[in-house]
Amino acid sequence: MTHFFTRRSVLGHAAASLALISQPLNASVRPQTQPVKLIFSRHEDDSTLRITRWIQDATVDRLTIQPSYKPGGSGLQALREITTGRDPVHRLLVADNGLVALTDKADLAREFSALAPIASQPAADMALFASYRKPITRFEDYREWAQDRPNLKLGGLGTGLAPARLAAALDRETKTLHQYVPSNSARKLGEMLRCGHLDAIVGTAEEHEASIASGLLRPLLRFTDRPSPTLGQVPTASELCMPIRYDDTTNFFAASNVPENIIAVLRSALASPAQAG
Repeated sequence: MTHFFTRRSVLGHAAASLALISQPLNASVRPQTQPVKLIFSRHEDDSTLRITRWIQDATVDRLTIQPSYKPGGSGLQALREITTGRDPVHRLLVADNGLVALTDKADLAREFSALAPIASQPAADMALFASYRKPITRFEDYREWAQDRPNLKLGGLGTGLAPARLAAALDRETKTLHQYVPSNSARKLGEMLRCGHLDAIVGTAEEHEASIASGLLRPLLRFTDRPSPTLGQVPTASELCMPIRYDDTTNFFAASNVPENIIAVLRSALASPAQAG
């Protein structure tokens, strides 16, 4: 059989070949799969953004990660979203121990038990910080200073259960009231403290690294007993004989219909250490 090639056909084949060669490398690496919706049981803040970036980096060229925030009902809205959501995505729930404990009270234990546990990460070391402008260098100073000042304003990231529990525990220890003031930015919290709109902050050293380094924040008390690489010299609540502990974890659960190959990628990514709190 004789084949005839015209100038137009030759140029057409060449153009098609060049287009194929010039495609981005990621287009051939990234699988064509539904995105993974990362459902947080809290508002967007610096902490949730850090978790999202960590998972995105760990699954680059393998999965598309999309964050979603469902803080309603102390986080129970997030649980309902992962069990009843109908949009075509793979769902991954991010929840602390407080939300896990709430499932029994909200008659959602059956729905929660259908989720597949993927990983747990220790939450970052939570601490109480005061402004360097106040004459306070130890928690004992703060307790004495607070007793004459009702309705102290205590800032923190997000509206989760953990900061509220810590505020209530500080109420008992200082015999005064702490009004919890949430924010979605550690930088904003530092500015509010510097300007006198807050009396103290609960948060992690990672969240407030810049303010600690500049001397704006002074750590007074740690709420976790495990060793801390950044706040090792700060006393823990246990060392001061106070019944305040924050040994929380950030837990990841996949919806029951997420395929095994997607779960395997997520488990591998979440096995690497990270500051998840």
